[in-house]
Amino acid sequence: MVQQWLRNTGLALVCAVFLALGAAPAHAAACCVSASVFGIGRLLPWEPAAFGLLSSYANSTGRYDGDGIYRAFPAGYREAEWRTDMWAMARVSEKWQAFGRVPWIVGYRSADGAGDHTGQGLGDVQLGARWDALLPGEVRRVPAIAFTATVTTPTSTRAEQAKDLLAADATGRGAWVLSMAAAVEKAWMPWFARAEGGVTLPLAFQRADTLESQRYGMGLQAGLSGGVELRPDKLVLALQLIADREASTLLGGVAQPNTVGVGGTASLALSWKFAFSWTLMGNVATDAPGVWLGARNRPERWAGSLGMRFGL
Repeated sequence: MVQQWLRNTGLALVCAVFLALGAAPAHAAACCVSASVFGIGRLLPWEPAAFGLLSSYANSTGRYDGDGIYRAFPAGYREAEWRTDMWAMARVSEKWQAFGRVPWIVGYRSADGAGDHTGQGLGDVQLGARWDALLPGEVRRVPAIAFTATVTTPTSTRAEQAKDLLAADATGRGAWVLSMAAAVEKAWMPWFARAEGGVTLPLAFQRADTLESQRYGMGLQAGLSGGVELRPDKLVLALQLIADREASTLLGGVAQPNTVGVGGTASLALSWKFAFSWTLMGNVATDAPGVWLGARNRPERWAGSLGMRFGL
């Protein structure tokens, strides 16, 4: 029953963005609307700050193991997650922006003989800064260039800390992570394209069960995205492809076998700026493209999200 409610509500949110489309004035070109089409994005040129809420539902069908073999969940087992992110971004100067993200996770697990289990709690809070080395349109015919630095804090409940029988109350990795990323973006009205890459460096933590030191492997991410303005200064449709690789997990300083992670995600997003300060964002995503990258130690999930952004 709980899983059915999560699934229905998640699908309803995704569908709502398509049902809500209509005529309303907006004031941004495609290069500006792209600022909010995926995730937190960036501030528009005239905004001192922005706030947002993003809610997503993800349903897992199985996992790729350490050898890259897909293992569907056994009959009678179900797994899903509802995630709500509250975020804010503020301008520090013309080219510097600071941001933060606070996630709340609701997990669902069900297994024959164990029944339905739910758990919830705070995820891993993120704090970061963005520097626009070149703003969009600052130099004619030269793409915009931006760099971001992010710190992820261990505010979640890790799997070995979970109290639920099926670990439904596990809400994240619960480790400090330092991240750096760079992005290049160019617009040719009504089109835009963006390429980005990043690196993550998790720090070690002490496991709650064995008291051993554990550290997740360094990660590399690469992404390509592009979109088109469907309605002038109002509606943008975009596609994003992301690939990631994570090195082996270290336990007691020793690399663990079959813990390298490889995955890929495809997302289709719709961003509707229905008023001067308000933007509605819808997104559907899947981890299925990971199979072409040789997915390992990654779930296969299907997700949908809906978000709202308010710019000051």
